[in-house]
Amino acid sequence: MKITAFNGSPKGASGNTDVMAKAFMKGAETAGAETEIIHLADKDFNHCKACGNCMGSNGKCIIKDYMGDLQGLNLNKIHAAIKSLSMQYESGGS
Repeated sequence: MKITAFNGSPKGASGNTDVMAKAFMKGAETAGAETEIIHLADKDFNHCKACGNCMGSNGKCIIKDYMGDLQGLNLNKIHAAIKSLSMQYESGGS
């Protein structure tokens, strides 16, 4: 079994979200799973240009960024995906 965690925290590998993801993955590895953590903060993403190329016959985006690499992942080999997002809190007086 392969489990991939997508860490969406802006702190990447140095934040609390990564601490939680690593703890979860350690348990999964102990149970025999192959694991991977992808830190999205370290990746290059660009905005959609609404050109429509992806809707055409080849289905490919013209933007060359990490999204193309994500689309290239063999999703059939990933049995579970964990979306790990950072929690943002604001403190305010009342």
